[in-house]
Amino acid sequence: LCIRSTREFVRTQPDPFPMAAALPDDVEPVLGEEAIDYQKLIVDGVRSQLDGDEARLNEFVAMTRNYGKGEATAEEFWVFLANMFGEGKAYRFLPKLARLIADDEKRRALLQSPLAAADGGAEENPFDAPPPPPAAD
Repeated sequence: LCIRSTREFVRTQPDPFPMAAALPDDVEPVLGEEAIDYQKLIVDGVRSQLDGDEARLNEFVAMTRNYGKGEATAEEFWVFLANMFGEGKAYRFLPKLARLIADDEKRRALLQSPLAAADGGAEENPFDAPPPPPAAD
């Protein structure tokens, strides 16, 4: 099963709120030397989960960078994680991964991303929007 959008992800889930509600609002970020060691631990764990598939690991690293640079939303990152690891593992992994994000706003947004995705995400897909009203004569 490959989910291509937050809206499609939400439609495939019976009730995403119980697990999302159990996520913390925030976690303590790791900084400095501890962050370097923790990042290596995360990458090694992801590599193990992916059975050493370096191409998929590179996808994970690229998406992580995209989120850090603001090129992907928290909801897009969540859908990516849920696709890559499965929803259950993604929920368990999210607080651990969030510790690597020093930016308070991005870290909290990532932790809330399953709920935001369930609400349809921050941005609406223009194809899901109703058509504009007809022009007045």
